[in-house]
Amino acid sequence: MTRTITIFAALLTLSALASQARANLINLINGAAGFETPDVVGAGALTGSGWAGTSIIIEGGFFSEPVPEGEQVLSNSGFATNALSSSSVPVIAGDKYRISFFVGRRSDGSGAATEFDVLLQGSVGSVSVASQRFQTATDSDPTTIDLNLAQGSFSDNPITFDFTVSTDNPGHLLFALVDLGGVGEASFDAISIVAIPEPSTGLLLGFGLFGLVGRGRRLRG
Repeated sequence: MTRTITIFAALLTLSALASQARANLINLINGAAGFETPDVVGAGALTGSGWAGTSIIIEGGFFSEPVPEGEQVLSNSGFATNALSSSSVPVIAGDKYRISFFVGRRSDGSGAATEFDVLLQGSVGSVSVASQRFQTATDSDPTTIDLNLAQGSFSDNPITFDFTVSTDNPGHLLFALVDLGGVGEASFDAISIVAIPEPSTGLLLGFGLFGLVGRGRRLRG
């Protein structure tokens, strides 16, 4: 009887940990991460999307393959140098997070190769908590991650990178084009920021199960 109760308690603990892990994977983006709202014809403003900036939402028809999620994506306008898009993101100091997103190059003239920064910061122009620069094609800068995308295509897999914040609520996730001089756009879809579960959770579970095995052997003895 005691052994049954112990195993049942372990199962309850496992269920609670699994629920906690699922909670940690909730997307923290405050707005339409897949850009299906509002519904646009061709292209439209960000109004009502939960995002703000000089970028636009466009239909998937600007690409020669299906877009990663739904039928619409975010497109940073190359006709506004250093165009920005942002969404509100609540984070907690000391916690670790993962940014994930798909990147695309339009099939028309706006799909010229371009660089963009991904930033998480308190406000536009403030010091970044997380920052990484990408190139939709390829270049010689060793600090830039080259995506080698063909025009009209999206990345096959999501682009991800991890970061730890030092202050609560930095405020905005930004996708900023880099000194374009009026040409080229980068497009984004299925954007997410999730909290990364602490490794200690798995270790505690492992120690707990190890203890149950040892207890079971003692009871059988």
